[in-house]
Amino acid sequence: MIDMSLFEITRTNIVLDGQKVNLPIEGIFNHEKYQHFIGVTYSCSPRFINQFLKGFETVEIVVGIPEESHLQKANAEITKITYEKQLNNVLESEPPKFFRDLSPENQEAFQQQKFKMWAASIGYVIHSKFYLLWNVDKSNTRLIFGSANLSNHAFSNQINQLEEVLIFDNNDLFEVMKQRYVDDISQVITPYFPKNILNVKSRKKVNTTNGIEAVILTSDDLVKLKEEQIKEKLDDITEKVSVGVLPIQIYADIKELPREQTELMRSRQDQLERTETIYELSKEIVSSPTKNPRFKNTAALTKSIKKKITLKIIQQAASADIPERPILFSSPNQRDILLDNSGLFIENPLDKEKPIPYGKKATLVQIQESFKVIHKLLANYETYTLNYEPEYGSRIYEALLYIFTAPFIYELKRQAKTVESAHDIPQFLFLGGNAGSGKSSLLRVLSKMTKVSPECLAFVDYDDILPKNEHHRKSKIIQQIISWIQEENVAPLLIDEIPNEFFTKETYGEELIVNNTNHRGRGGDPFPVFIGTTNTENYSLPERAARRSYYLKIDKPFDEEFRGKTNQAYNDLLKTITTDLYQDFVLRFAQKLDEEISIWELCEGKGKIDFLYYTREIFKEYYALIEQPLPVFFPSRRFDDSQESNQEKWRKLYLGSSREDFYYQPDEQLLIFKITSLDNNLPLRYGEVKPSVLYKKALPPKVVIGSLDSMDIELYADRFFEWIGVENPYKKKSWLKKVFKG
Repeated sequence: MIDMSLFEITRTNIVLDGQKVNLPIEGIFNHEKYQHFIGVTYSCSPRFINQFLKGFETVEIVVGIPEESHLQKANAEITKITYEKQLNNVLESEPPKFFRDLSPENQEAFQQQKFKMWAASIGYVIHSKFYLLWNVDKSNTRLIFGSANLSNHAFSNQINQLEEVLIFDNNDLFEVMKQRYVDDISQVITPYFPKNILNVKSRKKVNTTNGIEAVILTSDDLVKLKEEQIKEKLDDITEKVSVGVLPIQIYADIKELPREQTELMRSRQDQLERTETIYELSKEIVSSPTKNPRFKNTAALTKSIKKKITLKIIQQAASADIPERPILFSSPNQRDILLDNSGLFIENPLDKEKPIPYGKKATLVQIQESFKVIHKLLANYETYTLNYEPEYGSRIYEALLYIFTAPFIYELKRQAKTVESAHDIPQFLFLGGNAGSGKSSLLRVLSKMTKVSPECLAFVDYDDILPKNEHHRKSKIIQQIISWIQEENVAPLLIDEIPNEFFTKETYGEELIVNNTNHRGRGGDPFPVFIGTTNTENYSLPERAARRSYYLKIDKPFDEEFRGKTNQAYNDLLKTITTDLYQDFVLRFAQKLDEEISIWELCEGKGKIDFLYYTREIFKEYYALIEQPLPVFFPSRRFDDSQESNQEKWRKLYLGSSREDFYYQPDEQLLIFKITSLDNNLPLRYGEVKPSVLYKKALPPKVVIGSLDSMDIELYADRFFEWIGVENPYKKKSWLKKVFKG
């Protein structure tokens, strides 16, 4: 075997005037030596601009096509592909999101037109890649060719991605390529950002440390910008047709797009919705006459765009009675700990155009009083709950840690090295409790501790999401939840009394959790977490959905003998709750994120990330600050109640009346269970879904042999009994164990 340690692999091969050199990124893009920059590239990241281009006096960047090759495509096909790609880019709000992630200084530079960013016009693909740098009198010029895009990865020698960077200083080729840019490329480009986002007066702003105002974009802003930019893209086509840069045939090419719609029906649902919008737009925006097709007049065009954007982008349930959600924006790029700015913002009731930074340092007295409230909450559980144990109190505390961390969950997902590891950071928390266990009361307490808007409900009852007379109400409730959890509003979504069907019907809870988690991948845009309560017997999720969610079993009932005292203690507690600790916490956690914390080495024995690790650390700092030891009920680890719930389900099944339906095959050491027998014995217990289906979903793949679709399922005997925590009764004991039995 070859010892790879003997080899030194150069990932980014930098050649300057024919000589291999080792230059840092800031040395390649030296803004002290060169004041002006033009870049033509496949892709560019806000981070790269923020780090390496901010020092230039002028910057122009042209972004081409980063993903798929369009070589050997006919012009008609290029038109269709670029039309779809450009409009899809708009519908995904990529340009505004890119602008949002720029530093305030760079945002201002784009608004003042010192920096400019372009995209290829619809109908053209720019496959070029080169960079031009020069100083004021052009006594120093630099031309860069190669494969590297404007990203940190491309110019890093630490990433296993081989790149070529060829640099020519003060070379005649500089003027050749500069002229290429002026004569050709500049004729087939269009502004990357919507015009209105560069309009300083019309944007929402907050002050930063250096006095520069930074732009904040809400979900409503993004919808409006989509409408505007689609119109701008189409106007660009009309203009280029009028001057001969694009052929008049482009209108007919776009008109043909609906015929190809079915070919994309197999793509992801969210991608499909955006694609349908593009196709439907293409039907309406071109005038009816076939001889001289044109885009409709401005009024009709605007109406068509607004109609389609409204229908496809804002798919809220058709009811005016939807409960109002509190609003909490997240903009990490505007985070400034020195100004007590956590990167979170709430709406300003006096001026909605000026969001208010959320977060405030608490005094020592306020922190002490807040922890008195937390300890009183746990003391109430200990006093009035039947069979209370400290471990039970830890689950209550864990729910508190989760809701405190909620606005930052999406940022933690961004740190994931793989999509699979990102699944360990759940967007969904379920609190399972029996009747009388106080799960709704706990939800109200958590809501009040983290309240950001006095005008909104503390939480929403699942049955109150839509009016009772709503047509197709059950499926629309799921659609409304999907709309909420796909918002960029990071205020947690709190829902009480989630019914059985949410967990048992595959197209409800299971698909909602799995599809949304898979769509989120490793974070990306802000999103809210979902915290819901349900009865313990209702909770049942298959392995793939359980892996992507967090379940805390809070099922011990309060003692009926002390009902009056329990209610009084709860009401007294509510009166003392403030948001002081929460507002202080968001500043401390934001500071942890600014320190570029990494949670990916903090795995436990079961392999899951303790995504609340730094929340626990902050709370430990609080205890040190108030000079108190960690209480016995403080949760030191994440729980795995979902797995334990499934184990308990099968353990009771095996040890109970269904034991006679298990058959052991000693030769193969297999256990066979006639699972259809459950449908005969328990016909009504789980409503519309057969009990056998629920029990199948509760089995982990490691214990199952073959398929779960047959009447009899085969299980690995040793693995199954180890999983349910029961000694294998079929396993032969050694003669020593028989001798010393008992």
